[in-house]
Formats: sequence, structure tokens, C-alpha cells
Amino acid sequence: MLPTHISNDLESFYYVFCWLIASFDTAGMLKAELPKELTWWDGERPFAGAMKAGHIGDDFDLPVSPCFSKAIPELANRLHAFFRFLWNPKYTTLLETTMTFYLASGRA
Repeated sequence: MLPTHISNDLESFYYVFCWLIASFDTAGMLKAELPKELTWWDGERPFAGAMKAGHIGDDFDLPVSPCFSKAIPELANRLHAFFRFLWNPKYTTLLETTMTFYLASGRA
């Protein structure tokens, strides 16, 4: 498994990224009403954690602001797929082996 601090940092980056791409109507203009999923992530700790886990377990369906290029939704979907893979115990050993190799070789 990835060291806890690395996976936590990556996951935190992902949620901040999601917040940014789903919170704006246009550049610099927050949506009048945030998507409910984002407000759920900001709730009490056990509830917010469960909502984030549910997000990873489901398909990526956050409404990405049209002010971003087409590459941003693609990146969001790929990051989502990565965390879905990371959280799947079936693949933990493969991911651990791969990341250990890349970290040890200086390629990561």
C-alpha cells in the first residue's frame, strides 16, 4: 500500500481539484448554488468521509464548469479512476509493488 501521507495528500489534492472545477459558473464567479455533493463533503467528519467514499465508488458525475477546457473533465475522470483503483483491495498489492518500484528507482 502507498505510504499513508502520500495517499492522503493525493486524495486531498483530488477533492480540492473537484471543488474547484465544480464550484464556478465562469472564471472567478462561484455558482449561486453549489452541487450538493460538494456541500456533503464539507459536513461532519464521519458523514463527509462516507460521502467522499461514495463519490469514489460511483461514476464521476460532478458538473464541471464549462469555463474549463475539455482536458479538465478528462483529468478529473482519470484521477477518479485512479482512486477507485487505489481503494480496491483486489489491486492493492499490484499498486504497492508498482509504486514501490517507481519510488525506489526515482521515477515517481
